Amino acid sequence: MTLFDPAYAGRLALREDTAFVAAGRALEASGRLPFPFDDSYRSEHRMIANHDFIGAFLADHAAHVARFWFSEDEGMEAFWSAP
Repeated sequence: MTLFDPAYAGRLALREDTAFVAAGRALEASGRLPFPFDDSYRSEHRMIANHDFIGAFLADHAAHVARFWFSEDEGMEAFWSAP
């Protein structure tokens, strides 16, 4: 959850395909996710509840992300060009 602290707003570089899972795991660890993350796969209701919560959290913190990266080269460049 440290990455979503206001002190880091506009400074995150995240891999698009893992940002959702990383946020979900962080929310679970902080006790804020409606159901345990792994329980998302037990029922459609739990999956929807967790995914809706994670999606809303990420939308609320969109300003924290400076850029998404997709390949190894883009990831390295994102960290080399950090302010």
